[in-house]
Amino acid sequence: KHVLCEKPFASNAREAGEMIEASRKYNVTLMEAMKPTLTPNFRAVRENLHRLGTIRRYFSCYCQYSSRYDKFKEGIVLNAFKPELSNGAMMDIGIYTLYPMVVLFGRPEKVEATGVVLSSGADGQGAVNFQYKGMNATILYSKIANSSLPTEIQGEKGNIILDRVNIISKVTYLPRIAAAAGKSAIPEPQDISAVTDKDEYYYEVAEFIDLVLAGKRESAINSHDNSLITLEIIDEIRRQLGVVYPADR
Repeated sequence: KHVLCEKPFASNAREAGEMIEASRKYNVTLMEAMKPTLTPNFRAVRENLHRLGTIRRYFSCYCQYSSRYDKFKEGIVLNAFKPELSNGAMMDIGIYTLYPMVVLFGRPEKVEATGVVLSSGADGQGAVNFQYKGMNATILYSKIANSSLPTEIQGEKGNIILDRVNIISKVTYLPRIAAAAGKSAIPEPQDISAVTDKDEYYYEVAEFIDLVLAGKRESAINSHDNSLITLEIIDEIRRQLGVVYPADR
């Protein structure tokens, strides 16, 4: 059967590899339902990256206090914080900060993770630094605290800001301010957002249907490689934090 699989793709990279192999063996479509990367606003980001010149940093933040955490503090552990369900902050919402980074910049050279692991063994929040050739990346994610920080891609000629990485409503290009800013006009921010008149889930479903009808096994954006690399990174983040799932054994 053709499969549109809710994110994250699998519990770990090993499972993802088996899924991809099954897709190839039976020549059926398999795609991860990571919705932001298939939207017109993410396309606007990709189409305007060249305006940044040499890119030096990717920063993304998604921190959303979970109502299930209140239950957790009462001693009731719901699905969001159960390692036996391969869940936790990274798997649930941290992946939204990570997957776009992989789509835009590929596999990082180095991963350094810190975080808070709860008594259930699931991670409550984390911060991860990545090293790429010539640039850095940082992601922040949490299910035990909120944040209003946006996502930003920083280049030598300017910056691109995404209001929210999970549902991108606005994309802004900020040209670099001249070194002697006090002596010249400050560049105006430019709204480069795309017109989006569809439901937030429309674009991933449309992509999947188009792939099936075209007889293609994978998306060029939410590709098998991007999904596999993302899970390999998550596996390493969990290893550094000490988060282990029964599915790992």
